[in-house]
Amino acid sequence: MFTDNRRRGSLIVDAACCIPVFIIAITTLLFLILQCGIEETVCHVLVQSARCSARAAALASVEEEADRRIRSVFAVSWEGMLLSEWGLDHPDAALCELRTGETAELAGGSLHVDHLTRARVSVKNALFSKSAMSADPKSYKNGLFRPFVGESAQIGSYDPVQVYVFPKRGERYHVRDCPVLQGGQVEVVLTEEIRRRYRACELCRPEALPNGAPVWLYSAESRVYHRHTCASITKSYICMSRSEAIASGYTPCRICGGGHP
Repeated sequence: MFTDNRRRGSLIVDAACCIPVFIIAITTLLFLILQCGIEETVCHVLVQSARCSARAAALASVEEEADRRIRSVFAVSWEGMLLSEWGLDHPDAALCELRTGETAELAGGSLHVDHLTRARVSVKNALFSKSAMSADPKSYKNGLFRPFVGESAQIGSYDPVQVYVFPKRGERYHVRDCPVLQGGQVEVVLTEEIRRRYRACELCRPEALPNGAPVWLYSAESRVYHRHTCASITKSYICMSRSEAIASGYTPCRICGGGHP
C-alpha cells in the first residue's frame, strides 16, 4: 500500500511538471501556424497587387502616367484583396511604402534595368506583442517588380554585339568568322585509310557511315573523326552578347579582336 501511494505521488509530480510544458508547446505551435498563414496570405496579396498594377501600367503612354497607374491600382488591389481574403475583420495590414522609378545593374553592371517598383507592407503578428519571441509586433514583406512598359533603355555599358566563347576551357571571345572557330574543323571524305588511321567518335558513332561520306576532324593531327552533326563540334562554343562575355571574364581574341574595330 505504501508503495502504491508513493508511485501515485510520483506520477502526480511528473504530470504537474510536464502538463504546463505541454500546454505551452501546443499553444506556441498554434500561434506559429496562425502566423505562417497570415504571412502567406500577405505575400499572396502583395504578389497579386503587383501583377494587377504591372498590367495597368502597360496601357500608359508616358512614364509619369505609368507611375500614377501603378500607385493607384496597387493601393486599390491591396485593399480589395485583403477584404476578399479575410473580410472586414482582417489583421492590421498596411502598405508602408511604394516607390516607382527604381533602377538596378545586373551582370556586373553590363545590364541596366529601369522602371522597377519597390513595395513594402506590414502585418500585425499573431503572437502576443509583448512576447519574447516577437520583439516587433509586426512582420514586414518586401516586393520588387517591373511593370509591362517595354525593354529597359541600356546606358553606355551594354554592348549588343554577338560573340562566341568556349564555355569550358575558353578564355577569350570571338566573332563568328574567327579562324579559331573555323580553322580547327577539317572536313574529309571517309575512306578505309581514315578508318585505319583515326578512331571513331564514341558520341556520334560515325563508323556506321559508308565510304565517301563527309566526316570532320578537329585538326589534321586529330586522332578521332566525327559526323558533321556531332555535338562535340557543333556545340563546342556558345553565343552571348559581348558585354555579357566581358562581365564573365572573357577577353578579346588576339586573332579576330572580338569584333572591336
